[in-house]
Amino acid sequence: MKFAISTLMLMMCLTGMLHAEQEAAPNLLGDKLDAKSGWKIWIHQPVREAGAKGELKDNTAILTPPAEDALEKMSVHWMQLYKEVTLEQDKSYTLTFKTDAPEDCEMQAVYLLSKSPYTHYFDHTLKVKAGPQTHKVTITPKPSKDGYDTPRSLRLFCGSVKGATTISDIKLVEPK
Repeated sequence: MKFAISTLMLMMCLTGMLHAEQEAAPNLLGDKLDAKSGWKIWIHQPVREAGAKGELKDNTAILTPPAEDALEKMSVHWMQLYKEVTLEQDKSYTLTFKTDAPEDCEMQAVYLLSKSPYTHYFDHTLKVKAGPQTHKVTITPKPSKDGYDTPRSLRLFCGSVKGATTISDIKLVEPK
């Protein structure tokens, strides 16, 4: 009897694990955060010349702004981490990622046309706290008056970070 109960419990546990594996939605951005996987960092030229830098290393992005006194002002869109991805309009997706920032700052999660006029189909400002933090954003791209052109990309605007800020574990999934 004990064997039958143990076997039944084991089968239920395995069935639950298989079901959970089947339920896990694929990451639409892929599993790697590196240049080979299509990730890019863009830094506005005057900002780069003032000392800003970006690096894709060990499955993370590290964005470092210039010294505070190097520029009169910084704009949030002057440092970007991005990847080309095609999402359906009016369909919701869940974006999650981790940050580790030395100071509180803001970032923007943006889904946009990857060529002029850089039409925004989704825009969300995130409050980033100092230290490790996990972010979750529901993205629902909306067409503009000009339609829903391609190519499109998902971008994190990081021009407001203060000090070297790490971004990792980026996932974009369709909720079940």
